[in-house]
Amino acid sequence: MKAIIPWVRTIISFPLGMAAIMLFHSGALLIFPSAYGEVDNDLIRSLSLTLTFAAGVFGSVIVGVVAGHRIWLHMALFFAIALVIDISAINGELAAQPLWFKALVIATLPVQMWLGARLVLLIHPKGNLPAAT
Repeated sequence: MKAIIPWVRTIISFPLGMAAIMLFHSGALLIFPSAYGEVDNDLIRSLSLTLTFAAGVFGSVIVGVVAGHRIWLHMALFFAIALVIDISAINGELAAQPLWFKALVIATLPVQMWLGARLVLLIHPKGNLPAAT
């Protein structure tokens, strides 16, 4: 039974991390509605990137806290999931944005995961160890 619990936590950590990102953006939409509308100038693009960065860190912290073990492995998997989502966004709704904006969306992704993992390891110093069996 003890071996099942880490797997369950792993499985639910990724959807919860994505839900945390969506929740963050829902709250930020209430405070900064212009960042989620027509992104047509550099100030709004910078705000949008900042909010996306903060949401990614928040989501990665949730993934790490829920998983509770092998934090770096979970961050690598969450990075892969987020990368697929970001690439699809760049090819879709962000296609009209400048290249620097699209490049920063991708380039900040590893930093989001790294920072999220470091914050989780402050909370769970033994979070880098394998799960107990």
